[in-house]
Amino acid sequence: MRSDATSGADLLKRKNRKIFSYGLQSSFVFEPFLELNEWLKGYCLKNRIQLVDAYPALADHEGLLDGRYDSGDGVHLNGEGYMAFGRFVASEVSDLLQPGTVVACLGDSLTEGYPGHFVGEEEGAQWMPYPFYLEREGVTILNFGRSGDTTFELIRRFHSQVRVHEPAPDICIVHGGANDLFCDIPIDRVEGNLIDIYKCCRRHKMTPIAATLLPVMIR
Repeated sequence: MRSDATSGADLLKRKNRKIFSYGLQSSFVFEPFLELNEWLKGYCLKNRIQLVDAYPALADHEGLLDGRYDSGDGVHLNGEGYMAFGRFVASEVSDLLQPGTVVACLGDSLTEGYPGHFVGEEEGAQWMPYPFYLEREGVTILNFGRSGDTTFELIRRFHSQVRVHEPAPDICIVHGGANDLFCDIPIDRVEGNLIDIYKCCRRHKMTPIAATLLPVMIR
C-alpha cells in the first residue's frame, strides 16, 4: 500500500507559503492549496457543480489544520478529524443521501482514511474514514480512496473502478489534488484533470460533487 505521508511534509516546506510564527516555531499555509481551492470555487459556480468546502471547518484561526484534527504529520487527519470532515460532508450533501442512492467517494489518502484506516483492511482500523459518516439507511457508500494518488491516477481509477461498478454510482464525490501539488505538478494540469473527472461523471450519468483541499500544518 503506497502512502503520501513520508514525503508530504518535506515537499510542503519547499513550496511558496505564508509563515506564522509561534515562539521559536513557524507553521506554514500551503499556498498552492489555497490557489486550487479558489479555482474550484469559481469553476464549480460557473458549471453548476456542488462544492463541499471543508477547509474552514477544519482550520484554526490562522488557516492551518486545527491541531485537534492532526494525526501528527501536519497533513493527515486523526480519528476526530475524519469524523469532523465526514460529518461536514454529510451535512452538505444530506439532501442527496436518499434511499437507493449509490455514492462513490473517489480520492487519495484523505478519502481512504490514512494513517488509521486502509480500504480492504478494516479489521483493526484505528478509526473510520470520512465516507463512513455518509452512511444512511438504504444508501450505499463506496470508498475509492487510495493513498498517494494524483489526479491523473484518479482519472484512471474512475474508469477502471468507479464507472464499471455495479450497482452504478449516482453520485461521485471527488477529493484530490494534494499529491499533485506536493510533487510540483503544474496547477493547470491538476485543474484539467479534475475537469476531466467531473465531465466523465456527467457523461456516465453521475452527479459530480467537488471537494476543496483541506488545511495542513507543517512546523
